[in-house]
Amino acid sequence: MILEYPGLIREDLKQCLYRECRIVRTLGNAACKNIAKF
Repeated sequence: MILEYPGLIREDLKQCLYRECRIVRTLGNAACKNIAKF
């Protein structure tokens, strides 16, 4: 699953995605880093 969002993203959604990514390691470190950039 590739997570791509526009620059405008709600802070709560960003935090939710980041926590999910940390829990679901199968997304891979790259996905986590991409989410953290927002």
